[in-house]
Amino acid sequence: MRFASGLRLITEAHATFNAYDSNGYLINGYNNTYPYKHTDMTEVGFTPCIAYRIANSPVDLKLRYLFIGFNHSERSYKAEAPGCLGRGNWIIDASLCRLEIGASITF
Repeated sequence: MRFASGLRLITEAHATFNAYDSNGYLINGYNNTYPYKHTDMTEVGFTPCIAYRIANSPVDLKLRYLFIGFNHSERSYKAEAPGCLGRGNWIIDASLCRLEIGASITF
């Protein structure tokens, strides 16, 4: 949706995969957020976004927040994540770690 003021409401596709070794460490680094043993996690869904086009400029400021979709991870992860609704494979995650602020330039 586009508004005359330069604001747009959009949604962006989101997909991720985290692989853990047998000791619970991330393959590409250590995860100390949740100190118990992890299993692999797959996540596919969408993230709503508000974008603002700066007048006479190719720059957009973006604010992404929330995740809605499929999350195949340990049930205990979802139980401990603040703001996460749903403990099965389908969740709405409104925890602050989902907040993203950024900018994009269109060429």
